[in-house]
Amino acid sequence: MSTPFTLRRAELTDVQTLIDLRIAYLRAVEGFGEEVDLAALQDATRRYFIRKMPSSDYIAWVAMARPAPAPELRGRMHAKVIGTAGLFMVDRPPSAGMSATREARLINVYVTDAWRGHGVANALIGACIETARRAGVRRILVDDTPRGRQIYERAGFTIVNSIMELTW
Repeated sequence: MSTPFTLRRAELTDVQTLIDLRIAYLRAVEGFGEEVDLAALQDATRRYFIRKMPSSDYIAWVAMARPAPAPELRGRMHAKVIGTAGLFMVDRPPSAGMSATREARLINVYVTDAWRGHGVANALIGACIETARRAGVRRILVDDTPRGRQIYERAGFTIVNSIMELTW
């Protein structure tokens, strides 16, 4: 039996969809409301994607629902994006145990409510891992959430140590 969705690498024509899904992700994870300047956040996110995607410094995947066969849709594409995940690449100096200087951060793993529990997140994470491997990346980092931890563990991620942060 085939999966009810397909994956493809996101393109610049997908930027608005990527922005919409990132905002949905941030709302779900950070729970922000009216205090956030949504227009400024969308604009900054658009500029980031447009600047980073062509150089492959940011690589995103989208999951698309396979449309149900219907005579009125014959010959027309009506797939709907149901999820996304992305990687941004970081060049780092070598360390004692790692000669590779490129690592990736897995971000924006988000699946719409109706498609959760159907393997979409697993497939998106798998596509990101394979993308990183092919790019010579030897380490992928992810900030997990309690809800997503099991998905990341099934993909092979482990908790290494804690991280501290300084913001201003």
